[in-house]
Amino acid sequence: MGAACSAWLPQWNDIASVWMSNRWLSWGLGPLASSWVGFWPPCLLMEALLPRGSFKRNRIEYKKDGEADRETMVARSRELKPLSHQTWVVLDQLMGPGVWVNIMISAYLMPALIKNDPTIKPTGKELLLQFLALTVVGDFGLYWGHRIQHEFTSLWEKYHSIHHSVESPSPMSTGHIHSVDTTLQVGLPGLVAAILVQPHPLSYYLYSCTQTCEHVMNHSGLDDNLIDLLTLKFLPLRGNIAHHDYHHKFCGYAGRAKNFGETFWVWDWLFGTLAVTSKVRK
Repeated sequence: MGAACSAWLPQWNDIASVWMSNRWLSWGLGPLASSWVGFWPPCLLMEALLPRGSFKRNRIEYKKDGEADRETMVARSRELKPLSHQTWVVLDQLMGPGVWVNIMISAYLMPALIKNDPTIKPTGKELLLQFLALTVVGDFGLYWGHRIQHEFTSLWEKYHSIHHSVESPSPMSTGHIHSVDTTLQVGLPGLVAAILVQPHPLSYYLYSCTQTCEHVMNHSGLDDNLIDLLTLKFLPLRGNIAHHDYHHKFCGYAGRAKNFGETFWVWDWLFGTLAVTSKVRK
């Protein structure tokens, strides 16, 4: 077994070296593939698990007289925005023509902006520190990219309202979003974070994958300890799923809304937009 692994290791290193030395792969296809990994497996898994057992019991519910339960509200949302429609929007966001234009831009732009040699493998410490820095800086940018789309009526009406048109979010509705909205909340914050942090592509892949997964989980509507453990949402300053779920429930309008952060709640606390949801387990 050890001999087989030793034989494969040089080949793997050669493949990695070719990948990292090619801008179309390292900074073009790589970030896109990492976002696919962050979206499709958790999205499809959560869509399959949510109607079952403890996941069904632990959906976030709100104390409001006469309001239907979570499952019924999601079903109503899917009558207005069918799951097939949401899926096509997601496919366009993750695989449509605009994505390939972004790949070309990224492949040319990122090597000019990121001065690190991608063929030099980062140490474990470097990978972790770059990932953490990208996460903090990127979420700060996401907070403002999200907030301005509520506070500027034109941005709300043309772009961000599309995401909120799915009244009760679910994992698949994560990608029911306009491309301009994605640029303001994900693309530009990720670009600024990369310029400031100067990460290795592997660090950026990890950031892209985990942030996409974070968005999927935040649209699951779950109040579940196991999910909090697996996604590290029990850590200090981390925004739990209820934090973003509250935003969807009570902030579907242009103006001074609440809970704009995704990964951390601290930005909302610092800038006066924090609200704590009133939720109960079924």
